Parts: sequence; structure tokens; C-alpha cells
Amino acid sequence: MLRPFSRKRPSRHTSLANVLIGIAATFTTANCSAPEEAPRPEGMPGDWHLVFSDEFDGTGLNEEKWTVGSPYGSGGVDVTEPVNSDELQCYDSALVAVSDGALNIRAERKRVTCGGRTTDYASGMVNTRDHFQQRFGAVEARIHLPAAAAGVIANWPAFWQVGAEWPQDGENDVMEGLLGRACFHFRSAPGDGGEKGGCAKGDFTGWHTYGANWQPGRVEYYYDGELVGAVTEGVTDVPQWFMLNYSIQPEVGGPTKLPADMRVDYVRAWQE
Repeated sequence: MLRPFSRKRPSRHTSLANVLIGIAATFTTANCSAPEEAPRPEGMPGDWHLVFSDEFDGTGLNEEKWTVGSPYGSGGVDVTEPVNSDELQCYDSALVAVSDGALNIRAERKRVTCGGRTTDYASGMVNTRDHFQQRFGAVEARIHLPAAAAGVIANWPAFWQVGAEWPQDGENDVMEGLLGRACFHFRSAPGDGGEKGGCAKGDFTGWHTYGANWQPGRVEYYYDGELVGAVTEGVTDVPQWFMLNYSIQPEVGGPTKLPADMRVDYVRAWQE
């Protein structure tokens, strides 16, 4: 039942009490909300402190964290030669972009010249050599890999770390698409263990997380938070930087599918 409308004003004491209650409620809400928890590496035990992160939320590559192209290239600023002679492409800075919250590295048919040779393919690469290096700790990236067929990774993508003096300083392949599969390795000088690692079972096309926990004498690899393998021979202890690239070589990587975009949601690193 509706009550008659009353024009009676609240007392001064009632109004003041309501104001004080409102102030107290605002203060409590502002100061007691739970702080946002820092991200942790998926599946890796330990007390982790985030030391590097790029969420690729802007409209361009953060040049304080990344350099475009191969750190070993002797070409121009815009185009550099591949890391090794197996690759069929040049690295072209025009094929690296940040949009929609992700780093996009494209591989496509494009006639370019680098390192004294002309190729029919081009793709992108970024590295942190001049910005961030890490000795031990956890690393992780969330990456989208295009499929050449059901469950088969297209082209030759990689998320890896490498030291300044290769191979003595080591190479940590957190994720490398080999013959259509997602694989992990730690490479060192041949006399110190050579290449050790393996490939994960399952379909790793589309979005997945790839991580590694690098400790003295041991590296553990985690895909989607699950331990998929470990390396305990030839593990070096020299700082390494990040590299992300999308190469072309069907005899080493997966079947060629062009154009294709390797997308990266984030790259993070932690120390214990």
C-alpha cells in the first residue's frame, strides 16, 4: 500500500549522521580493496618477483624493451639477414607491429635483399639484447601459432633466449616449431652437452603459454602450466636475452603457409 507523501524534512542531526556514514563508507572502500596481484608463471613452484613484462597494450613496439630485427644482422636498419643459413627469408621491420593488445610478427612472400642475397620471403623478428638480459629465473609468453593443417604448426616460429657468445653462453629454446610440433631445447657447446630437449605432445596451434624455469644445472619447460620436459646437461649460467621470430623453412619448421601471423599476448620474466 502506498503511504501518503510527507514533506517533513530530516533533522540537522540526521543529515550530518548520513554524511559521516557516507564519508566512512567511501574511505573504507578506497583503502580496503584488494590490491591487484602480480602475474605468476603458470605451473612453476616458487616465490617469484616480476622483473620484465610487456603486455603489448599500445599502438607500437616499446623501443625501450625491444629492438626489431636480428641482433646478428649486418644489414640495414629496416632489413637484416636471418640468424642461420637454413632460413629462407630476410627479417623486415615492416612485418612487426603491435595492435589489439598483441605483438604481430608476419611471414609472407616478399622479394627482399639481405646479407648479400635476395630472397622470395620476408618475416619479422624482435630481441631484447640491448634492453634486458636474465641469468636464471622463469620466463613465459602467451603465443598464437597459425595452423598449416589440423594440429600442425605452420612455418618456423620461435620464442628463445641466447647469450652474447654462442654457443658457449648457451641457447634456451623455450618454444620452437619443428616439423609442425612445439619443441624445447637447451643448446650449448658440443663438448658441454650439445643439444638436449624434446617436443611436447598435443596440438599447440592457436593460443598457448610457453614457459621455462632456468636454475643452476637445470631447465624445466612448462606448456599451458604443465611440465613437459627438462634439461640437466650443458646448462650454462651466463645472462641471456629474449628473441621472438617467425621464420620459413619447411624442412626444419612446419609446412609453409603464407601470409601468416605469429601473435604474442605478453612476454614476462621473474626472479626468485
